Amino acid sequence: PSLEMLDDWVAEGYDLVESHQDTRAVGVWLRVWDVVRVRLRPSMTTFGEADAVFECSQSFGNWIQDFTIAIHNAARGNPACAETGIRVLRDALRLFPDEDEIEIANMRGDLGRLLFAAGRPEEGEAALTAAIREHPRWPHGYVALADELSGPGSTGEEVARALRWLETAWNLPVEDAESWDIEPRIADLKARLAASVD
Repeated sequence: PSLEMLDDWVAEGYDLVESHQDTRAVGVWLRVWDVVRVRLRPSMTTFGEADAVFECSQSFGNWIQDFTIAIHNAARGNPACAETGIRVLRDALRLFPDEDEIEIANMRGDLGRLLFAAGRPEEGEAALTAAIREHPRWPHGYVALADELSGPGSTGEEVARALRWLETAWNLPVEDAESWDIEPRIADLKARLAASVD
């Protein structure tokens, strides 16, 4: 496809996201990803370097973040879409090893969440604990794991484990804990545990 066609697909995806059609947007943007992925040269190991083969109205870094958000929205209750996201994020982690550490940590956290959404909780937990080990000062892994462990239908033991992860993050402390609402999340989980005992 020409660069003009690629840009049209990018714009079409944004229109679909704006009209809350995330699943259709993911389908369109997956075509964009598959084209960009094969055009990347081995030397293009950051999002900024990928702009050379993207050349769309949006930067590659901004677009792939928006693509990830659309995947998450579409993956709710849709394991097939979650599997698509898993493939995209694994590709991105392999192709962009020199990307900013925060972006890498975010992608690893997003990958863990999508493994949970795909019905693969053991793999999701393993991916998120690995992300925490590799990026201990960045909160995404802790928050993602706590959210997944303490979601609807979770047991008291899972909520307690979620609380321990958040307390670990708070006590380190991780960077930007306030923006990630670590303290309110801890208070919420403590209240849930206290209510379950009463």
